[in-house]
Amino acid sequence: MANEGGENFKPTTEERKKAYISSLEQFRKEARNRLPKKPQEKEQQTKENNVVPLTQDINNETIKDVRKTLKENIKRDLVENPTEDKQEDLLQLPPKDNGSKKLSPEERSKIFTTFHEARDKFKDSPRAPESELKYWQARWKAYGALAGLEIDVPACDRTQEEINELTERNRKLIYVPPQLSTPESLTLLGKMHSKLGLYTLKGKNIVNESDVSGWIDVEASPDIPNKGTTEPELRKKIEEYGLIGMNLPVYIIASEDSKDITGQRFDSKITTWVRLPGSSVVNDRTVRTVDACFNSEGFLIVQTISPEISNPLLGGRSMGIKK
Repeated sequence: MANEGGENFKPTTEERKKAYISSLEQFRKEARNRLPKKPQEKEQQTKENNVVPLTQDINNETIKDVRKTLKENIKRDLVENPTEDKQEDLLQLPPKDNGSKKLSPEERSKIFTTFHEARDKFKDSPRAPESELKYWQARWKAYGALAGLEIDVPACDRTQEEINELTERNRKLIYVPPQLSTPESLTLLGKMHSKLGLYTLKGKNIVNESDVSGWIDVEASPDIPNKGTTEPELRKKIEEYGLIGMNLPVYIIASEDSKDITGQRFDSKITTWVRLPGSSVVNDRTVRTVDACFNSEGFLIVQTISPEISNPLLGGRSMGIKK
């Protein structure tokens, strides 16, 4: 192993990715074991039962145990890290051929220099319909080119007064193109954001409640909102505010925008999760709301957590559209 254990153990980025995957596999096995078993399955208990339980009471001792498990999994090197060019296979999507050509380093540098200039100007300007439009036009011109997309951004559909109200409520505007609003478009987002990874989506059938696109307002804070709610409580709270549950494509776009503007992605602390009521993991036995977070390197982690669980490390996100 490249790193040995001990007090000075410092895992590399790739080792941390492997550790996250290994830990999530444990949670996934535990979740499967909680499902009602068919009569013939009750007699077929396998070694998959020997996993770390996902408890409702998350405290300091639990966090220490999780971190200890992560280190142990790194040192055992349990999981082989898939490469980025396998993302379509992991999502079980057909290969995409959109006729795009790979940008040369010079082309990439030029297009992102233009975007960074627009971003810096946007950061220093008051939020307004015109500044939102110019920023998102520059942003999608740059990121769209990475996936071979030409993305048109229409005029912002919010008035200055509405934008001011969003700012007061600590919400922000993002623009979600129709071609990036569906679960099938996640591979394109993976091409735009090389650190994203789609490894924890392997074998998961992601379904959106609605493929929302256009100008959307979301929570602006990188830290988890709506902490300490169960899933029913979260859905009720979102509905009372006239909002809808955020879905996975919107979550990725809003989080990467947060990284560009604030330097921090959404929910990027190792022990925090958010529910995304607008997306579900569907199989032949269950429909469970997507729970997600990012690590500090920009690696997306997706899992499902029992809807009855609530604690200060688990929250949820919403989105709003013009009515």
